[in-house]
Amino acid sequence: MNDLDVGLRLLDHQIIGSKDELFGNVDNGVLEEVDGRLTLTGIVTGVPGLAPRIGGRVGGWIDAIWRRLRPEVNPQPLVVPMTHVERIEAAVIIDEAAQREIADVLQLERWLRQYVVARIPGATGGPDRLAGEPLQTGATIEPRVVLTEDSHLCSDLIGAVVLDADGHTVGRVYDLTVEPPAPGRTRVGARAVTTLRCGRRRLGAEMGYRTDPAQGPWVIAAPLRAYHRADRVVPVDRVERIDWPGRTVHVRGTSALRHPHDPV
Repeated sequence: MNDLDVGLRLLDHQIIGSKDELFGNVDNGVLEEVDGRLTLTGIVTGVPGLAPRIGGRVGGWIDAIWRRLRPEVNPQPLVVPMTHVERIEAAVIIDEAAQREIADVLQLERWLRQYVVARIPGATGGPDRLAGEPLQTGATIEPRVVLTEDSHLCSDLIGAVVLDADGHTVGRVYDLTVEPPAPGRTRVGARAVTTLRCGRRRLGAEMGYRTDPAQGPWVIAAPLRAYHRADRVVPVDRVERIDWPGRTVHVRGTSALRHPHDPV
């Protein structure tokens, strides 16, 4: 099984339960150092995961509004540990403990949809498949992850500038890959980051043309692949340092980096 492209195959995908209930989208991911390796340890759903990806003043406003509406003194993002993700397919399937936690935490969002959004002429809201009633089960999820200095969001890395040993710009990170789920496992679990994908141009990244050589149709794919011929795959063992505050990734041996469509 190939490595999992986080930006293409995980972010913005729907989160569903065991009975196809919709629990929102994967709005971000959590990266932490585990045994010396940068690892995807959780997924984030909700406004505090989406706002950093929007960025700028708009993202700051969205996050500020969300914090004002939350009853907690210091509201934290809802993080579902990867140990509670059962499968990653077209959607992300979570276990019952995670379903119960999301249904409990996102009551404010459901209330706004039903009693505010639904009353706007032409808007949709009210009862739908979002979360449903909390599951009647004794299962619990471990305490929600609080983002610390040692943990980062995927959006902190996607968009970071990649620099070679001489300080020259190689491109910007547009995606990262992690180890594929182990076959036969009932949980995905934390997955170590394997590569960073970087390039100088953005157009086409969200549609997979930069990553998947089989992505079609040909009439669109061919010019987009030519447009992104300078894209490169950076194995994590080539990464010397990540400057998280400065959003830069320092790598070595850039002359030997391959294109995403080249055979491994």
